Amino acid sequence: MNKENFKWEIIGHRQIVHFLQKSIKSDKLSHAYLFIGPEGIGKTKTAEYFAASLFCQETPSFSFSSSSRHDVMPATRGEEEKARGFIPCKKCVFCQQVFKKIHPDLIWIKKEEGKKNISIEQIRNLRERLSREAFLSFYKVAIIEEAETLNKDGWNALLKTLEEPSRKTIIILIASNFKNLPATIISRCQAIKFLLVSRREIYNYFIKNLNFSDKKAEILSHLSRGRPGLAVKFIKDENLLEKYEIETKSFFDIIGKDKLKDRFNFLDTIVKPKTDFLEARESFQNLLSIWILALRDCLLIKTSNSEFIVNNFVKKDLDSLASNYSLPEIKSLMREFIQTKNYLYYNINPRLAVENLIIKF
Repeated sequence: MNKENFKWEIIGHRQIVHFLQKSIKSDKLSHAYLFIGPEGIGKTKTAEYFAASLFCQETPSFSFSSSSRHDVMPATRGEEEKARGFIPCKKCVFCQQVFKKIHPDLIWIKKEEGKKNISIEQIRNLRERLSREAFLSFYKVAIIEEAETLNKDGWNALLKTLEEPSRKTIIILIASNFKNLPATIISRCQAIKFLLVSRREIYNYFIKNLNFSDKKAEILSHLSRGRPGLAVKFIKDENLLEKYEIETKSFFDIIGKDKLKDRFNFLDTIVKPKTDFLEARESFQNLLSIWILALRDCLLIKTSNSEFIVNNFVKKDLDSLASNYSLPEIKSLMREFIQTKNYLYYNINPRLAVENLIIKF
């Protein structure tokens, strides 16, 4: 089977994708993988396509499954030929179950809503399910999202599973970094590190695969900051992109007003004065994150690194601001913004904190 039989809709990470596909093709799979990298970079999507490729029924038979896989809904020769070049095919019932997260041999584990950690009960349930025979396929796959949120008891329970893996079982841990992962867990997994995707790769994907206009692809590839998942959020929710653009432009509007009264009044148009505490705190945290990003762009322009800016759609405003402020002034403003954002994590009045900040412009 040639590598072109695989079709994974992953932006970037070509070496990782090729490695995993080659492992499937040669039936040289690890019992446990650790996908490490920033949020929104494509770890979960890669795990999903990895699992779908193992379970897909419409594709030509792999060496590992030709004699052992259950003969469920076998494809005819014509169907098999039609499916060639598409692994996973995304059409068979098994592929659809994977992408809907309902395949009986694929177990998804993540924090329950309102919980801080993945519970010990979830891991015990996982161990029990992995001990059973596969229902429809030859492999059983478990994907644990935000693995760093397991507590000590959860890690200990999972460690037993990693030390004594069930036959033909694959566990994929997904985490943002190694920091909160026990060394005993890391040593028993094949660690795969996901790096930021180049802006050019993201841009090209939007142009070639989604037929975006050059302008839209340019904006989204900059805003993604190397994380395709962030761009996908903007694509799925156009209101989110519009809101981001408005709040970015609000930074230049408010910094351009000379009178404090005008700045305070303008602030009221962004976050209403009667907004309750928690909602106001979250709104101001998001707003400051966007404004800090704008200041970062100014810093890049000031240091002749404009090719790395994120907010390309306000390039003229960024150039103007960068020309009006010295490098030390921009750095000082960034420190003030970051400090104010950190204050918002404490029980202080969020509006008062931001008002104190804009006095210092």
